[in-house]
Amino acid sequence: MASLQESDDKKLIELTLKGNDQAFAEIVSRYKTLLTNYLLKAFSIPESELEDVIQETFVRVYFSLNKFNTEKAFKPWILKISRNLIIDKFRKKRKQMISLSTPLSLKDTTLSIEKTIKTPHTPESTLKDKEMLHMLKAAFNELDEEQKEIIYLKVEENLSLKEISELLHIPTNTLKVKIHRARKELYRKFIEKVTYLKK
Repeated sequence: MASLQESDDKKLIELTLKGNDQAFAEIVSRYKTLLTNYLLKAFSIPESELEDVIQETFVRVYFSLNKFNTEKAFKPWILKISRNLIIDKFRKKRKQMISLSTPLSLKDTTLSIEKTIKTPHTPESTLKDKEMLHMLKAAFNELDEEQKEIIYLKVEENLSLKEISELLHIPTNTLKVKIHRARKELYRKFIEKVTYLKK
């Protein structure tokens, strides 16, 4: 019999619904990092409240598992629960989804920009890399709230158009246009900063 760590999400959900608390503990272990990254990078969540939001998300997940369609992907569903919680609790506070102080790794920024604006990566000096990363983060930070979330879900979480459409309640065709505009705007802001640096 496969261990809980080797079990897929569907099996863990089935076991949880049968009263296996260890199975749900594995779900928490498997998705806590995902939720942490999503909340930090896609929303302006105070770090002092982050753990509470994550815990409440998992509470909602636990009591909603019986409504989950196991024929669908679990990741978009758990992200949706977390997103709805944020909307409920922090709608008035959401002036900006990410700040320059939020740490983004080299992978987060470089990979995102490479995928988003489709420019080849050229090795630079350490100082130049830091300057470029700062500009990438600054350009991303200047996008509006919706554009940041769309790019994060598409690039970092690699969700499909259908999954993002269902999560954000946006028709697929409309979403395609929004992704195109977000990428175009990110590219424009990034180029502006690069051009300014060269002056």
